[in-house]
Amino acid sequence: MRFSRIIFTIFALGIFAAFSLESCNKAEAGKPQASALKRVPDVLVRTTNGDTVRLSHYYKQAPMMLSVYLGVGCPMCVMSMKQLSQHALRIKTYGWNVIALSNDAPEDNRTALEKPNFDSSFVQAGGNFSIELLSDSDHVAMETLGCYRRKLNTERHGMFLIDKQGFVRFEAIDRRPYEQWQVLIDSMKVLNEEAANSAQHQVSR
Repeated sequence: MRFSRIIFTIFALGIFAAFSLESCNKAEAGKPQASALKRVPDVLVRTTNGDTVRLSHYYKQAPMMLSVYLGVGCPMCVMSMKQLSQHALRIKTYGWNVIALSNDAPEDNRTALEKPNFDSSFVQAGGNFSIELLSDSDHVAMETLGCYRRKLNTERHGMFLIDKQGFVRFEAIDRRPYEQWQVLIDSMKVLNEEAANSAQHQVSR
């Protein structure tokens, strides 16, 4: 009898531990994790004017928030981008560039910025769209960032904070747009402080 109780207790503890781990994983599922220091791919992208530039052109000027979205054909993306635009001016006051990348062609990006249409336009009544749009027509940038699976031809949303050295300091990749704006702003403040401390340390050496 005593042996049976021991076996039962061990079994019950095992179930509890598994349940606790599963609950913990579910709780963390929607919370982006700070990524390991990896370099963002310095790939070629195109501006709304059709000019070809390197991605490093943007993050070398200033740290960069990069939003990867699924184009203007995705109504959820359009709404999320409009929300991001409302925060973009504030984000820029912290010294960060705000860039958005999709597979849309430059001419499609121009149309989205110029012609008002609720479903497939970034034009907003009473306000300006404050995000620079870039085109990744061949999916190279999106693939290397982890937002495109070429074999399956599937795209995913991504949000990245990239420092001036080109290192990804924060990432969130999911099937839905990342919209925790205050978390991103708080992360920028921490990274700004880290960069300032690092610069001060270099001066004092």
